[in-house]
Amino acid sequence: MIKPQQLTTNYWNYFLALEEDLEQLSRFVEFNPDNFGAYSIELAHLLLTSSSEIDVLIKQICSLIAPQTKVSNINNYRKVLKNNLQSYIFDGFIQEKFFIPRYHLEFTPWASWKNDENPEWWRSYNNVKHKRDSSFKEANLENVINVVGALLIVEIYYYWISTHIGDIEVIKTIDADNTRRETIWKLEPNSEFVKLESSYYPRHLAV
Repeated sequence: MIKPQQLTTNYWNYFLALEEDLEQLSRFVEFNPDNFGAYSIELAHLLLTSSSEIDVLIKQICSLIAPQTKVSNINNYRKVLKNNLQSYIFDGFIQEKFFIPRYHLEFTPWASWKNDENPEWWRSYNNVKHKRDSSFKEANLENVINVVGALLIVEIYYYWISTHIGDIEVIKTIDADNTRRETIWKLEPNSEFVKLESSYYPRHLAV
């Protein structure tokens, strides 16, 4: 049996640093759909860094739930999660929303996985990473917001699965929703600029 892992905050602290960088950007670029196409070196930095962290954490999730399966790219990750998580858990993951309450923004960054397609922001990440001369405009505000929010979702699922992997029945049952809430409560400090559904938090989130 795989033993549950202790709740370490290395990944979480790194996310909080990225979230802080995103919040700082909001002082210079208004987080409004009118500006979603704005791009810059700083946005490219956040896009590349946050996407790379998603890559690291989803690979970790795959190694927890399917340790014998080799994975090397996002298509592998999607298949492993889809084939090794209960269907309602996988569906819950791809339907997860995140919010930036200060600007009344709402996104569902993993929704395209429902159709076995990768998110646009992930394709943009690879374009900027490998073809920056022709694709630099894809390092834009909309993609960066989606990437940081997508990372928040992955963080929660990583910590939830890693701390309950020894009790796999918890992950397979309806109690999963409660244990994910408990996971969020244990991650301190909480994220403040980027948030999940209000039901995850002790106090209701006004959006």
